[in-house]
Amino acid sequence: MKAKVFLSYARADGCGVAAQLRSELSRERFTVFQDTEETLAGEEFKTVIMEALRKCDLVVALITPGYAHSSWCHAEYYLAHSAGRPVIPIRFKDEGGPVALPEPLSGMIAAAQYVEVPEVAGEVVIHAALDKRLRVLRRRIVRKKWLTASAGFGGFLLAASGLLAFTSEFVREVARKNTLNTIGNARKVLGQEFFHTKSTEFRGDERLRGKLLVDAENEALDTHVRLNAKILAASTVPGKSRWFLKSCKWEGGVYQNDALSDTTFASGSVNSVEFQRVYFGNVIWGSAPNMAVSSAKFLNCSFSGGGFLDTNMIDCDFTNCTFDGGVMQIKNFGAVRFASRKSNPSSAVVVGGEVCSFSNSVISHCTDPSPSGTMNFRSPENEVMFDNVVFESCRFRGLIRSDWFKRCSFRNCLFPDSAIVEELMTSNHVVEAIMKDEGCP
Repeated sequence: MKAKVFLSYARADGCGVAAQLRSELSRERFTVFQDTEETLAGEEFKTVIMEALRKCDLVVALITPGYAHSSWCHAEYYLAHSAGRPVIPIRFKDEGGPVALPEPLSGMIAAAQYVEVPEVAGEVVIHAALDKRLRVLRRRIVRKKWLTASAGFGGFLLAASGLLAFTSEFVREVARKNTLNTIGNARKVLGQEFFHTKSTEFRGDERLRGKLLVDAENEALDTHVRLNAKILAASTVPGKSRWFLKSCKWEGGVYQNDALSDTTFASGSVNSVEFQRVYFGNVIWGSAPNMAVSSAKFLNCSFSGGGFLDTNMIDCDFTNCTFDGGVMQIKNFGAVRFASRKSNPSSAVVVGGEVCSFSNSVISHCTDPSPSGTMNFRSPENEVMFDNVVFESCRFRGLIRSDWFKRCSFRNCLFPDSAIVEELMTSNHVVEAIMKDEGCP
């Protein structure tokens, strides 16, 4: 019985090393799958790859610069993990170090027992580096033959001892499929309760995580399906209490009556999403240009801790939202509006939940002022506006403009410049302030 090796490589870097390595492995009596010759025209990539991965004993991945930028190669790696196949990454190293890889692929390969070779290495050098791993693979194949041969007189003992494990895995596989179906059929971003329940159930389940990562990268799927898959994949990583979402793409829809906590939106975009009565607990929004939020609406939302860290925010509304203990870095805000709005504008009574407020928060605008003598054509409408907002025990840092505020209330707040306080006091604001320039970090 020959050991079957699946060769994963990027065609953009040429087939030379892959073809030579295949030849070397074939001489060593390995059966090698290489998609240049094996994949038939007209067949679906995923179908062919899954079949090859199902039959192989080992996956060898040539981690070249082209591999880092190939979505096909990433899919092969994720599918190998989801199929439960052992993977040996071969990392090519030049003067600048190993090839840089995107997440989550970088973390998966770093956790694997990879082989590192020089960039100019040929098939002989690579084969020599692989030799120990290949010998282990041969021993496993021999053991597999022995187990097959022994089935006639003792195999029933192995079958009996493995029956319980098989049944347990079968039940778990059904649970995986049900979870994937729930995500695949979703027409919105699923709730926090779903993610917490599933992250506990599938913590450390690389088989499910691999399938989720494949769906997250599949551009043919609905945006909400891909985002749900990415969130759950991030939450199943063992040993991590915070979810880090990278390259997320959240387009349209309404997310309401839910909670989102301990999450970092590191990179990607949120566009035309309406958040209604959502609690954001210690949620961090990453900085520009990696993270962008545009045309989003936040209505009656609560923010506790976390913050917007120089996030690129354009044309967004925060209506009747509360912010407690967070950081709001507004340098990259454009046409962002914070406002208190009454459900009945003609009423003089303010109903609970109809106030936009900041408490124990930091609002910073750390940017250099315009040079002396230059005209400033900026207007509050194109930067940031606070309309009828209550600030209590807040710290303002950097370049703060008084014309950003309309009918606001300030109590026990810290301002960097006394001139700003004087302007606010003469502009129909309620101000109880302390002046102290803390500067920008």
